Amino acid sequence: MIKKTYITAKNISYDIAPRKILDGVSFTVSKGDRIGLIGKNGSGKTTLLKIISRITHPSSGFIETKCRPYYLPQVDLLLFASNLTVKDYIKKNKAEAWTVKAILERKFDSSFNFNSRVSALSGGELMKVCLATGLAHSPDLLLLDEPTNHLDILALEVLRKFLLDFNGAYIIISHDPLFLDHIAEQIWELHDSKITNFGGNYSYYKEQKRLYEESRERKREAATKKLKKLKKSLRVEIRRSARSEKTGRIMAHDRSMSKMEIGHFKNRASASKGIIKKGLTTKISQAEQQVKNLKSATKRGVYIILKKEPDRGRRTLIN
Repeated sequence: MIKKTYITAKNISYDIAPRKILDGVSFTVSKGDRIGLIGKNGSGKTTLLKIISRITHPSSGFIETKCRPYYLPQVDLLLFASNLTVKDYIKKNKAEAWTVKAILERKFDSSFNFNSRVSALSGGELMKVCLATGLAHSPDLLLLDEPTNHLDILALEVLRKFLLDFNGAYIIISHDPLFLDHIAEQIWELHDSKITNFGGNYSYYKEQKRLYEESRERKREAATKKLKKLKKSLRVEIRRSARSEKTGRIMAHDRSMSKMEIGHFKNRASASKGIIKKGLTTKISQAEQQVKNLKSATKRGVYIILKKEPDRGRRTLIN
């Protein structure tokens, strides 16, 4: 069954001079996708969600949206200390109070005094209000920026059940590996301005990452070995060429040979030296670039899927 495509992004870049936050990122999001977005703080995760939700525009690239996205930002600690009431928060986010109230009762079996201060709510209660406010917009795609912050175990379980029951797609930023294990079917790793897409939950991601790094290291070692061999061949060729030129100079003084014969040997030695040296130099340059690419391979996005073999249940890495 072909899933409806919600988001198509091609070569998305985003710069805040002099830093490049995103660099030529491409991806698709389809109905039913459950994506965990991970990466170091400051790597651009929030920026990516804002671009998908059309709050922020990319510096370059193309993004097509065929859904109703809703971005839920991080719970601002200042919000807890503000004088906003629940009703104020709902109005500020352009939702109808009665709609939010109905969603809270139906989805979360909860009700609140909308005149109470937001600062009086627990992390779990605020999360419910925020999600219900978002659902009032009938989104197809939820973009959740670290919703697990400030949640206790019970609130995490409520969030987990809600996400698994959600009929659309979602991308969630979280630093909680256990939570991602339960709710993610893809892991997007944002690193050095690129996205690497790993199939499976967080535990699968960790194993795939290990297998990928081991494979990359083997390739790097093979490329380094090849480079050393080529450099050795070049040194041998330089010494051989030097001996050939020396022989040519000696033969130039051989009066038993004609000028034409002497010129022939000198030209052949010189031509041979140039052709072989140029060929080896080109191969060395290519091998050096290959080693360099393998050292920085994690900067490029790849798509890796981990699957189970039906007979033994072992997991293998495939492209």
